Amino acid sequence: VTLPRVEADMTAGRISRWFVGEGTAVRKGEPIFEIETDKAAMDVEAPAEGTIHGLVAAEGGIVPVGSTVAWIVAQGEA
Repeated sequence: VTLPRVEADMTAGRISRWFVGEGTAVRKGEPIFEIETDKAAMDVEAPAEGTIHGLVAAEGGIVPVGSTVAWIVAQGEA
C-alpha cells in the first residue's frame, strides 16, 4: 500500500488515522487509513484483499507520495 497523490501539487501527506491494525483482514475498496493534506482529508482504500502486515507509517507521520505505508498479504503468503 502506498501513499497516493490526491492533489496535483502534493509531494507528501500526513496519516491522520489508521482504521486497521496489524493482522486485520481487509477487502479491496475498504477504507484503511485517512490522510491529510494542506487542503483536505480523505480516506484511502485497500487496493487488494488480504491481511494488513507491516504498518510502516505511524499516525501523525508525514509520508512522501508513493512511499510504502503497509503491505497487504494474501492468505498463505509470507
